[in-house]
Amino acid sequence: MQKRSKVGIYGEYVAITLILVGFLMMIQPFAMIFYTIGFSVILSGVILFNIVSHL
Repeated sequence: MQKRSKVGIYGEYVAITLILVGFLMMIQPFAMIFYTIGFSVILSGVILFNIVSHL
């Protein structure tokens, strides 16, 4: 089994954090701007996760 690089490990943490933050931005009831950019944050987290999981 190959040893994973630190970029892959920490990149997954960043990607998961982006997904969670984007989800929280979409379900909060306070500011419409957070809801507006929440999907973009989730999408960037998913794309980043797909990239770093293959490193």
